[in-house]
Amino acid sequence: MAQLVSKTYAKAFFELALETDSISIYEREALLVIEALRSDEAFVKVLNHPEISETRKITMISNVFEGQISEPFMGLFKLIINKRRETYLFSILEDFLDRVLEHKGMATVEVVSAVELTEEQLTNIKNKLSENLKKQIVLEVRVDPSIIAGLKVIVDGHVIDGSAKTQMADIRNTLYNMKMA
Repeated sequence: MAQLVSKTYAKAFFELALETDSISIYEREALLVIEALRSDEAFVKVLNHPEISETRKITMISNVFEGQISEPFMGLFKLIINKRRETYLFSILEDFLDRVLEHKGMATVEVVSAVELTEEQLTNIKNKLSENLKKQIVLEVRVDPSIIAGLKVIVDGHVIDGSAKTQMADIRNTLYNMKMA
């Protein structure tokens, strides 16, 4: 349900951005709000708190982002708060930004590796993905030693898992499920 809610609001806001030729403005504002949400956990907790009134939440957001976001963007905040969808705000804005990238012929790809990758490796990955997807690629790189070796690539919600951890789990499951003759 969360994904449906996020995508519905993001789609509607993106269509408004297209109609009003405001994509770059709303993109900048969405990035600003996401950065604020990431940097202030207390702000997010207050925003998501069920006992704080809609009016207080809207006033708080107005005060925090006064002069930094447009009226239509403030209208999105009001709608989300009035519909009690505050917990989806971050994912709505991320879905909106994904639509903006798609519109620009770009895609965000998350690459997870067991060790830090060199610039040359990242460039090769980026070029290969760009060639296959026919889009400009924005890489988000993360190191996760728990995958042991290999890579995990996440594109448009699809996971390409070439990690040693997953391969070992697959082998373990195959051996476990094997019937002895």
